[in-house]
Amino acid sequence: MREAGGAGTIPSRNEHAVRVGEVDSHRGPAMAATAFSLTDIDSINAAVREWAEPGVAVHPLRIERLIVLDDALPALRDEVRRLAGRGRVLLLSDQTPKRRGHGDLLTQIESELANVASVHTLVVPEDIEGPFHADIESSVRLSERLHEHQLLVAVGSGSITDGAKYARHYLHAKSNVRLPLISWPTAASVTAYTSALAVMTVEGVKRTLDSEAPDVVICDRATLRAAPVSMTQAGFGDVLARSVSAADWWLSFELGMTDDYSAAPMRLLQDAEQRMFERAVGVRTGAPAAVDAVTDAILLAGMAMSLMNQTAPLSGWEHAISHFLDLAAGAERRATALHGAQVGVATRVSALAYERGWPRLESGRLLVETDADAARQAIERVFRQFDAREALLDELWRDYQKKLTRRAASLAQRRRFVERCRAGELDSQLRSLVRSAEDVGRLLATAGAPMQFSALSPAPAIDSVRAAIASSHLIRARFTFGDLLAEGGWLTDAAVDGLLAATL
Repeated sequence: MREAGGAGTIPSRNEHAVRVGEVDSHRGPAMAATAFSLTDIDSINAAVREWAEPGVAVHPLRIERLIVLDDALPALRDEVRRLAGRGRVLLLSDQTPKRRGHGDLLTQIESELANVASVHTLVVPEDIEGPFHADIESSVRLSERLHEHQLLVAVGSGSITDGAKYARHYLHAKSNVRLPLISWPTAASVTAYTSALAVMTVEGVKRTLDSEAPDVVICDRATLRAAPVSMTQAGFGDVLARSVSAADWWLSFELGMTDDYSAAPMRLLQDAEQRMFERAVGVRTGAPAAVDAVTDAILLAGMAMSLMNQTAPLSGWEHAISHFLDLAAGAERRATALHGAQVGVATRVSALAYERGWPRLESGRLLVETDADAARQAIERVFRQFDAREALLDELWRDYQKKLTRRAASLAQRRRFVERCRAGELDSQLRSLVRSAEDVGRLLATAGAPMQFSALSPAPAIDSVRAAIASSHLIRARFTFGDLLAEGGWLTDAAVDGLLAATL
């Protein structure tokens, strides 16, 4: 079993449960630190190589430069000159208002680059046929505009960044043309900026696809500090997911449902995460030091996922719940709340479920063979209520089948897991990985972020939230704690209603 540092504590499965709070719920067990600089990619790669367990495949970070400055406009000018020369530059953004100081951000960027390169500004969706989303179709349309440029500069947050990453990745795959990409984040709201993966909507459901990290990420503190407080709170919630997601990943590994698990991503993130928590009260007001702390954390979180070439270190059941809410809203043509805000509330759901469900898990049920026909019927039953198209149902089933195939091949690991589970051998590791629901709620409250689904803006329908808690494990191939609770017989209607009542 691989040891890993983490977040907090959950009750033991033994009769005399360990009381929540016995382990420092902010830090988790202390782990020896190796010095690295946030903006020194080489030092991060060296640290991770030192931390990585024998036999674990760690992917080196490929970002050329990470620049974090109070005033980064001159650095942008220099990087554009270096990467594009006097060539054509596509400046990609969206309609969301973006301020920098007292002025318009795009106007300032265009002015800075006016004498450096030939810059064409593309503000989506107007300048591309149809609305732009982080989906395959929009990114393919965007890729068709890239052939005539020498550099792509993405100015925006999650959708713009992921869409740009995938568009240039698609161009490279189809035409063998590798276009340099600069990311200029406009809010400390998501972990996408430094990630080598792209979260895209496929047939109405979020999927994590292979991509490439930007060549250069330029974080301008003046831009990030001017973003709405709600965006920074969303970034806080996205990083807070690590309070439960690492445990999901570890359990999946122990059950044979994923090939690898490593403590390295958590070690990379732990100090920045702690600094972010210490600045939580400032997140509520948008205090510059707090925005800076969230920025540092989301940058390292994106790198932490890239190291393993998967989002699992920071994306477990809590993200599946959020993705389910997005799917339901999309099917019903309703707006969604900010991703990180949804994830923050869903992290409370998962933390509560660890406390309530793990001690009562019927582990022997994990050895029962899964009925594929019943699983397919469950997917159709759940998602028909959201007017799911056949293409969406087929996509859900294609991905879920991967989980069934993996489950069928992991019987030996499952038997060992059940033995260790009954002996209480897994409890201490989970206590080190899971932050208590009380502390998750307190951190969200301190940051002024939503603690309940009803506090999200806009709030999702109650029926959608109930369905997300009960059935979000059906939407993707990754095995999470939601799968374990469902297979272990705990995720009953009564249990779902209890989680819903505590977080609605």
